[in-house]
Amino acid sequence: MYLPCILKSNDMMIVRDDLKGFAIPPRIPSRMVMNNHTISIFMSDNFGDVVWSVNLSDVKVADYKEKNCITLKNSRTDEHKIMCGMTFSKISLED
Repeated sequence: MYLPCILKSNDMMIVRDDLKGFAIPPRIPSRMVMNNHTISIFMSDNFGDVVWSVNLSDVKVADYKEKNCITLKNSRTDEHKIMCGMTFSKISLED
């Protein structure tokens, strides 16, 4: 049986709560790419700039305290990333 690969990508902001010394964690532009099996976050259009990549079956999605933001958690490692929609984008994370 042939199943086509579905690829979605979107420009997002990654909340860098891992960086210390900031009263408010900085938000850095990033690109999130999702296909049938994985979700990956890149710091640029270069695939060598991958920040986080995990199998979809291992991802847990939770609300974040701010509107239009979500927390992605790797259930195997407990590592998480907070992602927010671009402020100038009309696309909601609910889409």
